[in-house]
Amino acid sequence: MSFRPTLAALSKKSSTQWMARQRHDHCVKQQACKSRSAFKLLELDSQLNFLDDDDVHIIVDLGAASGGW
Repeated sequence: MSFRPTLAALSKKSSTQWMARQRHDHCVKQQACKSRSAFKLLELDSQLNFLDDDDVHIIVDLGAASGGW
């Protein structure tokens, strides 16, 4: 019988805490978005209206770590 460790078992404590915060984030749940980055994009769009342009078709999140660019 093989043992496959879960992501939580392989993660550091800070990563596990970050995932828990993401799961319970009231802003994300309120907007029914999958992540806080989607919520932030919608918040920016409400101020700048850049998603309404005909040239915008896809948005790619290039952040490699939470809060990183």
